[in-house]
Amino acid sequence: MKLSIVTISAFVGMLNEATKYTAKTFFNKDISKFIPMFSVLYGILLALVGFYCIPESGLGNDFIEAILIGISAGSASTGIHQIGHQISKNKPTEDVVEENATTFPETETETVNEETNDEL
Repeated sequence: MKLSIVTISAFVGMLNEATKYTAKTFFNKDISKFIPMFSVLYGILLALVGFYCIPESGLGNDFIEAILIGISAGSASTGIHQIGHQISKNKPTEDVVEENATTFPETETETVNEETNDEL
């Protein structure tokens, strides 16, 4: 059985989703900001398990190579997830400017401060 960065990335993605579900369901916590860290850790763990338990896995010739492959697989999993996440957002582009756009003061306090300065 051959393991690769792509295979480990798929498993890391599944582990990330399971981790988010567990944290939200049982602990009522949102751990989204920690997912990249979990991805790298899961990638390292899976690469080391593959390196030691499956000798013909092709995860490098030594311990350090297996760790580096795990880091790249975990990082790739996070990157792939973020690409899909960012594309699915429906943000209007900032480059498009409407011709009839009206400009307003940035805050109401600026307008109030200007009026009070005029009275003084």
